[in-house]
Amino acid sequence: PDPRVNTPEFAKLVLDAAQRLDPTVEPTSIDADLRTVALVTPSARGLVVGQITRWRPMTVEKFRDSGPQVFASAVQKNEVKLADAYSTERLAQRLNFKPAGGSREEEEQPNPATPSNTPPATPASDAPASGSIDQAAPAQPGK
Repeated sequence: PDPRVNTPEFAKLVLDAAQRLDPTVEPTSIDADLRTVALVTPSARGLVVGQITRWRPMTVEKFRDSGPQVFASAVQKNEVKLADAYSTERLAQRLNFKPAGGSREEEEQPNPATPSNTPPATPASDAPASGSIDQAAPAQPGK
């Protein structure tokens, strides 16, 4: 968490050292030269030295819990804008979402087959002009 130590250069050194080690062997039984890293930090006017002494795999629960911390850190570093991080556009971008029927513009175009765009039907020539249903002529099949 110390920003003077939490640098990409130091993280790369640690990860490179960890990749060279055998994870099935207790780290303290490996030569100290292979598991020790050092980095000069001019901005902090110092030297950072670290040594891998144990394995601590991340659990699924810990991974899930780390999401808010990672997001807060990204916002603090201005890597993510808080306002648009959860927008529909960003979500669609992250999930590579494409509408099933094409683009949104195509979905909003009126469909000529819908009843609202169909012209009103003209009454049949044998339909009564007015009156109740009882006065209407009976329906004839085929007409």
